[in-house]
Amino acid sequence: MKPILLLFSMLLCSCFNVGSGTLPSATKGFIPQKTYTLSYNDLWAKVQEVLVTERINIASQDKENKRIQTDYLQGSTQASLLGVINTRYKYNIVFDTLGNNSSSIHIMATLESSSKGIEWHDISKDNAHLVHGLESWLYEKIENQLK
Repeated sequence: MKPILLLFSMLLCSCFNVGSGTLPSATKGFIPQKTYTLSYNDLWAKVQEVLVTERINIASQDKENKRIQTDYLQGSTQASLLGVINTRYKYNIVFDTLGNNSSSIHIMATLESSSKGIEWHDISKDNAHLVHGLESWLYEKIENQLK
């Protein structure tokens, strides 16, 4: 009887990925610079290029206040005997001018989850390693564009 209960418990708790959505992360060992020898206008343009290249839609942008907010992107979908769990994420990008030819960006990702009967809710704090991976991935894409 114990083996049957153990197997049932494992099946009940196990999840597997379905669909095409996955969460991106940076190359192993990548450490973002976050400060660049580039004017604010040039850095703004490069970030815009990366967002277009990566097909990340912009929900809002305010160049005067140095902010870009992206639309949500499909994350991973997991299924278990308890139902399907969907994730999505978005980016908030804040720019800072440090001098004539020096600027920085701060990327903040928000990770949300939803399942049947449960509305979208922020799960970033409980999944800090995934959020860090999302942020590092975008930093890496931007830094590759600057090369």
